[in-house]
Amino acid sequence: MDAPRPKLPWPRKLGLCAASTLAALGGLELLLRLTSFTHFPAILPPIVWNDDEDRNLRKKLGMFVEDPAQLWVPKPGVEVPYGSAEGERINSQGFRGPERGERRPGVLRVFALGDSSTFGMGVPYPDTWCAQLEAQLAREGVQAEVLDGGVIGFTIDQGLERWEALGRSLHPDVVVAAFGAINEHLWCQTLPDRPKIDERKRPKGLAGFLLDCRYQVRLLHLSGWVLDTARGEDREAMRERLREKRRQQDAFNVNAGQPDWPGERRVGLTRFAAALDELDRRVRAEGARLVLVSMPRHPEREAAAPVLPLYNRAVLDGAARLGAPCFDARGAVLQALTGPPERDFEELFLDAYHPNREGHGLIAAGLAPLIKSLSNESSRASAR
Repeated sequence: MDAPRPKLPWPRKLGLCAASTLAALGGLELLLRLTSFTHFPAILPPIVWNDDEDRNLRKKLGMFVEDPAQLWVPKPGVEVPYGSAEGERINSQGFRGPERGERRPGVLRVFALGDSSTFGMGVPYPDTWCAQLEAQLAREGVQAEVLDGGVIGFTIDQGLERWEALGRSLHPDVVVAAFGAINEHLWCQTLPDRPKIDERKRPKGLAGFLLDCRYQVRLLHLSGWVLDTARGEDREAMRERLREKRRQQDAFNVNAGQPDWPGERRVGLTRFAAALDELDRRVRAEGARLVLVSMPRHPEREAAAPVLPLYNRAVLDGAARLGAPCFDARGAVLQALTGPPERDFEELFLDAYHPNREGHGLIAAGLAPLIKSLSNESSRASAR
């Protein structure tokens, strides 16, 4: 007669049971991932930028990646399509142009903040106003390096975060801020940029952790599918109702270019003026000087969206209030269009908002004397 098997102590039984359960769940999780099974919550994901760009951010496509504070930033090492003939890539520090190491004695460092017109959308890096400004200053005997911190789609509130995350650590002497061309006046879709940034910067807490788990763990996808199937819910119909709400919001926001439009912009005019003041305070706190640019666009766009020139006025008023040098690039373009000699808008721009090489050169030419003057002030102060 076989001897009875010794009974396992209950802690060991419990451990074996737990290990078996975890192994089974792990195997099921792996199987669900291998079969690409997904069943996301029946909600539309929060908008970071816009539907198209958010899709690229989630799939890690294109030139940009998500950032908690700046919302999105250029991806180091990614190819820049406008500079592909030169093999251009975003540098390891996260901006266009050459790598910049430690400050060099006697070399003025200029850091540029702005949107796609500063980034240089549509042109290779040597054509950008940042690169042309550096070259022009060199021709005029000013040793300077101009760092292109512009990002496509950025507003001034994102620029404030870029200053904190990148600009400060580069220790510039001068910061050029070129905002207000288009992005600020656009409707915010969810939250205006400042509260959206503040919300994303806050620790997620337990609720955020659980929501992340719901999106990442395929076993929870399977549980959601079982529950929805048992309740007979049509998830696609639920999503379509949400999409329809967004379409209705889109229809409401076709008049966002009007000054009296009642909706919320990414950065309203009052906030825009306050952000200029805030940027000036932060830049001065680091011992640098702020230079502002009133950015140009096609006059027909201003006729269709008369709120846009109000952002230019806010830049000019801010410069006067802060005692900051300012180049009115919008005024310079309008003067170029009326002459003499009279020029066509297409001679300076690729489209309604983005300068070509000639347009970037116009901005560089207007900034050069302002930067040179600040360089002379810095030299005199050092001599004293």
